[in-house]
Amino acid sequence: MKSPEEVRSEAKRRFANRCSDWLTHDLQCCEPQESHWPAEFSLGTPTEQGANSRLDDVRAWTAEWRSWAGPGEVRWVERKWRNLGTQSVPERLIFRTPGELADFAGEQMRWGRMLGVSQELLAQWPQLKSGIARWAHVLANIADQDLARLVSILRWIESHPESDLYVRQLPIAGMHTKWIEQRTGIIAGLLHEIRGNTGDLAEFHSACGLRSLPQYLHVRVLDPRLRQKVGGLADFTAPVEQIGCWKLLPDVVIIVENVQTGLAFDDLPGTVVILGLGYSVDLLQRLPWLHSARCFYWGDLDTHGFAILNRARSYLPRLQSTLMDEETLLNHRDLWVEEGEPAAADVLPLLTDQEQAVYRGLKDNVWGQHVRLEQERISWSFVRLALRRDLG
Repeated sequence: MKSPEEVRSEAKRRFANRCSDWLTHDLQCCEPQESHWPAEFSLGTPTEQGANSRLDDVRAWTAEWRSWAGPGEVRWVERKWRNLGTQSVPERLIFRTPGELADFAGEQMRWGRMLGVSQELLAQWPQLKSGIARWAHVLANIADQDLARLVSILRWIESHPESDLYVRQLPIAGMHTKWIEQRTGIIAGLLHEIRGNTGDLAEFHSACGLRSLPQYLHVRVLDPRLRQKVGGLADFTAPVEQIGCWKLLPDVVIIVENVQTGLAFDDLPGTVVILGLGYSVDLLQRLPWLHSARCFYWGDLDTHGFAILNRARSYLPRLQSTLMDEETLLNHRDLWVEEGEPAAADVLPLLTDQEQAVYRGLKDNVWGQHVRLEQERISWSFVRLALRRDLG
C-alpha cells in the first residue's frame, strides 16, 4: 500500500527519466505518445488476505487517498471479498499531461523552465525543434543572463564559423571566456543541432571553428649524444605535434606515469623518457617515431596503473611493462598505501597473463585491502637492477 509520498518519489524518477521525450512531443505539437499518457502509478492495492492482517492500516491508507486533493485522478475499484464484503479501494493515480505529473512531483518550476528556455531558443533557431530536448536538463538550470550569453555565442559562431581564434580571443561583448570554457558541451551540442548534423558530436573547438590550445609533452633525453640533436636540451616540455616530428629516433623509450619518477632517472644510452602522462597516454598515438624504438611502460603498482598500461598498449601493441610485477610489489610491502577507488574493469584485455594476474590480485584484495605501491617509492637500487634486466 503506497502513500502519496511514495508515489511522489516514483513520479520524480519517471520525470527525470522521461521529461526529455515529453518535451520533444510538446515542442513539436504532437499528440502525447500512447506509451506515456496517461501516466499511471499503481497504489499497491492489497489482497483480501493482506487487508485482513492489517485492517487498521488499510483503513488509514484508504482514508488518506479518499481525501486526496492533489494533482492527478485516483481510480477506485470494488473488491468483493469473502470475509470483508464489497470494498471500494484506491487502485491507481493517473496523470493526463506532463505538466500535471510535474506539479505532483514537485518539478513544475523545472518543467516550466525547460519549456520556456526551449521556446526562446526555438524562436531564434526553429531547426532545433527535433533535438533541443536532449539538452533540456541543462537548459532548465540556466539563468536568464546565461541564456542571453548562450544566444550571443551561438550567433557569433554562426556568423564566424572558421574564425581560427583561441576561445579567449573571441570579441563578444559582455562575454567572460571562462564562462564559455565551462559550457563547451552545450555550445557544441546546440551548434550540432542548429546545423542539422548527424552522427557523433564534434569536439568543441573543431565544431566552433576555433583554435585549440596545444597539448604539451614532458620529455627527458637521457643520452648525451641524442641531446646534441636537440640543442643540448635534457629536460623540456613542448607541443606534442612538434615532438611528433622528431628525427631523433631513440633506441629505447620509457613511459612513466608520474613526473618525479621521470626526473629521477640517470643518463642511459639511446634512451628517452616521457613522463607524467597519467591517463593521457592517448597522446602517444601522435608520436610515430615510437614504433621504431623499444618502448617500456612503468606505472604505479595499483589497478589504475594497469588500466593506463592497457590503454597505452592500444596505441603501442609491442609496449612492454617494467617494475609492474608481483616480485616488485611484494618486495616493497612496507611502502604500500591504500588505493582510493580501484579501476572498474574486471578484465583488461591487452594485459599479458602475468600482468592480468597481478591486476586481478589487486582487484580481489589477495595481498590486502586496496593495495597500492606508488612507483616513486621503489628504491633506485632495485629499479636499476630491474631496468638492466628488462632493457637488456
